[in-house]
Amino acid sequence: MSIHVSRREALFGMLAGLVVPAIANARVIAAKPEVTTFEVADVLKFDPRVPRDASAEFTTYNLVFRTAPGATNRMVQEIDELRGQPLAQLAVHAQSAGGSQVLTLHNAYIVAQECAYLSQQNRGQKYDEFGLTVESTHGSWRRTEVSESTSVDYWVTPDGKVRWERKVA
Repeated sequence: MSIHVSRREALFGMLAGLVVPAIANARVIAAKPEVTTFEVADVLKFDPRVPRDASAEFTTYNLVFRTAPGATNRMVQEIDELRGQPLAQLAVHAQSAGGSQVLTLHNAYIVAQECAYLSQQNRGQKYDEFGLTVESTHGSWRRTEVSESTSVDYWVTPDGKVRWERKVA
């Protein structure tokens, strides 16, 4: 038994074999990273719970950090691209003269963001502040200072409560 394939069918088959994998690879390359790190000037506030009112809308930001004015526009673009996408890990790294902080949020999801351009308000501030609403399932906040290192791990339970575990080295 023989199978007959027309030239047209053979051409379409070859093109499909070349074009479909190329499109699939392009989609993989264009995908957003699952692990992202924000380099910031200082982490001011973090609470794993996302505060919500009775209508299930968030009421305030649970992550607040500062950036240098030169990094603000890049940070706004990066957050806009990541907002609404699940992230395997979101890390926020701050390095200062007194030490460093690394806040790592696992299974993160950026719900909302706002930027206060304080450096442009002629009040002498040399930083801009970001407020983010970020949901996550667990993570850690590590601070290294001259005298000690502190590590705080957290887990958000299914009922919305937070379990903390603090370690000092």
